[in-house]
Amino acid sequence: MLYKFLNSITRRKLILFLAALIFTRFYNLDQTARFTEDESSDLIRMQQLFQARKITLVGPISNANNKVFGSLTYYMLLPFTVLTGFDPIGPVIGTAFFGVATALLLLVLTWLINRKLLGMMAVLVLIWYPLLETSRWAWNPHLVLFWISLGLCCYLIKKPWAFFLSGICLSLAFHNYYLTLFATAVWAFLVLIREVRNKRYSLPAALSIGYVLPLIPFLLFDLRHPPGLFVTRIFIRNDIPDVHMPTFPIFLEKFWGNLTLVLQYIATTPFVWLIAALILALVILDRKSPRRLMWFLPVILQLVLATIIDGVYTRYFLPALPFLVVWLLMPRQKLGKFLARLIIGVAILSSLLTFKTQLTVTKLQPSIATVRAASNIIIDQIKTNQLKSVNVAALASPDTEPLSVKYRNILLMQDVHLKAASEYDATENLFVISTSSAEAIRAEKSAPIVYFLKSDQIQTFTIPNSDWVVYWWHF
Repeated sequence: MLYKFLNSITRRKLILFLAALIFTRFYNLDQTARFTEDESSDLIRMQQLFQARKITLVGPISNANNKVFGSLTYYMLLPFTVLTGFDPIGPVIGTAFFGVATALLLLVLTWLINRKLLGMMAVLVLIWYPLLETSRWAWNPHLVLFWISLGLCCYLIKKPWAFFLSGICLSLAFHNYYLTLFATAVWAFLVLIREVRNKRYSLPAALSIGYVLPLIPFLLFDLRHPPGLFVTRIFIRNDIPDVHMPTFPIFLEKFWGNLTLVLQYIATTPFVWLIAALILALVILDRKSPRRLMWFLPVILQLVLATIIDGVYTRYFLPALPFLVVWLLMPRQKLGKFLARLIIGVAILSSLLTFKTQLTVTKLQPSIATVRAASNIIIDQIKTNQLKSVNVAALASPDTEPLSVKYRNILLMQDVHLKAASEYDATENLFVISTSSAEAIRAEKSAPIVYFLKSDQIQTFTIPNSDWVVYWWHF
């Protein structure tokens, strides 16, 4: 399938497109990819997984001890992490790789469904905000687009073995992010109904078996660790993590917030209500076409069901994104054809406004390059001076983690042990990562620095090509 698709494109166009695609996914990752406590925790878990050489089908338990994560994310990113020596950039490179694969899969879907839109979709997958963000940030929800897109490609082959693989892929997305269950299960159910009505029983059977198989590890985990943390908790105790049924007014308020956020995600602010009107008009035109609405219904239900989950976040909508794309790709006539093309065109135009920023601006400081440089400075000083009783903090800076968990994790991976975040009062050497002066840091009088306010023993280490500085306070 992929070979036929690639073979249908002229070699020159293919090379130019692949070069542009690789550039948009890999350029400047060191300076723009997000790296926080979450990403550093994933990095240290991958190192532990690699060192233990122990295959596990279920990943870590959440900090709140209320969810079990899949280990698939770690296995997908581990090869890239190992090849980079467990550098923070490793998982990001892996995510970019799967971002390239996802873009190609979306073009395969276009080729299989509506080849007349191949040109427009090629431009869209290059610069569309959701695809760029999920390709340049190593986070488990961002990998679901790969599996769902691959699953939909398999579905379109219309063979029992392909339906089986489609079910497996859709369910593997659940291992990356549990909220994929909404859109994928709804869509799979619609497929089952249609195929059974058409008396094609082998296809829905293959899809069902494939969908169930990847969920078995979670069930086995719960059976081995009663009372269980995920499957048995949901289906036996009727206790779903993070789910709270709101009152109807609150539900409407949250739904509106989710809807607005999603519209801003697929099109930037100047075009939000234009694309909303276009989508609504296309839905009205499609109201008598179950074949097309089968692809849009998961989008709506993902949005509705995500409303009962705590918080309002764009990641709640990610599982619905491939279904939205397929819905737009469905062949139409006259006005419907025009509206679908116009929606894709608006998405392209709006993405041009954010394209440069995504490739050049650090979304959440500090960047990976800064974290790496600051960590190396601290490690070098600790080892060179044989320092004891060491602690770290990030103060008077854009860093939102003053206790510096990400630095602690990076140092721990280098077998450098620090005092705990609760032991600043028992610390003799404090490294502060900041963008401010020493006087501004003292003026904050925050818990990490309060014990060093009277200390004048300071050394300063600058980070090249950066506004960040590492201060070393010591008694």
